[in-house]
Amino acid sequence: TCGACVRRLERALGAVDGVVSRRVNLATNRAHVTYDPVRAAPGAFIAAVREAGYDVFDPSPAPSEPPAERSSER
Repeated sequence: TCGACVRRLERALGAVDGVVSRRVNLATNRAHVTYDPVRAAPGAFIAAVREAGYDVFDPSPAPSEPPAERSSER
């Protein structure tokens, strides 16, 4: 893990308006951000990380879709 990379990402995340705290762990490929949801949204964090030169993987579950209709022919 690169300390300079961690500092660069934490600085980029900290520049997002509304961020209260941030912690980056390159060993686990995760960033934990505490923020004011009135002033910031997750999309701003993704943009900040990408602008810093890194890729983003969002492990958030996708919105659930209604189950597909199934026909039961016998």
